[in-house]
Amino acid sequence: MRKEQRPDGIWVVVQANPLLNNAGEICGSVVIFRDITQKRQADAQIRILTNAVEQTADGIIITDNNAVIEYVNPAFEATTGFTRQEALGQTPMILKSGAHDDAFYRNLWLTILSGQVFRATLTNRKKNGEIFFAEQTITPMRDSTGAITHFVTVIKDVTEFRKMQAQQFQMSLARAVQQQFYRMPAPKIEGFDLAGAAFPADETGGDYFDFLTLPDNCIGIAIGDVSGHGVGSALLMAELRAYLRAYAQQSSDIGEIFLW
Repeated sequence: MRKEQRPDGIWVVVQANPLLNNAGEICGSVVIFRDITQKRQADAQIRILTNAVEQTADGIIITDNNAVIEYVNPAFEATTGFTRQEALGQTPMILKSGAHDDAFYRNLWLTILSGQVFRATLTNRKKNGEIFFAEQTITPMRDSTGAITHFVTVIKDVTEFRKMQAQQFQMSLARAVQQQFYRMPAPKIEGFDLAGAAFPADETGGDYFDFLTLPDNCIGIAIGDVSGHGVGSALLMAELRAYLRAYAQQSSDIGEIFLW
């Protein structure tokens, strides 16, 4: 008989066997107690770590020291489109997009083979061919002798964050272009006070106003709204302003200016 019990906070295995005499009759028993507390604790820690790796939102790859994939978690499958069965036995090069040159990969290998952690933002390719950006950390794993046996790669998809950064940069650039024209001083005309201001609801918009010096001592006031937002709209507004100012130097007739 074998049974596990936990008296006084420790786990033990109790194994009892009958003790027989020469006649084959039971004359006693042998009971063995074995403390398995550390093993149970280690097993519990392994279960917790396994659940954490399986349920984390970031993709995880575990390879041997030759970069052959031995494990991927569900987040890797969701991010890349490769199933676990398709990834096992392959190398992380299945994600290669061609964006990084040989020098990049040489530096990667030199880093991890020396036992150091490699960190970089990589341009990867999903199974369907879609490009995605990932912050990757590759950590060497050592055995009790200090030899590197495995590599653990954590993949954090930052594609949407990169897109948001690019959009914010474009909006800031568009606003800088637009605000440069808004700061132009209004013309001085005796008996008149001229001023103008624009307050876009977003970072920038397609609003446009201008004061034009026309022939025959005339002043033109231009107001427009370019459809859309961002760099494209700001550049279109700048181009329109340049054309309008150029043609306005030749005539004060609005009809003639727009015919050009």
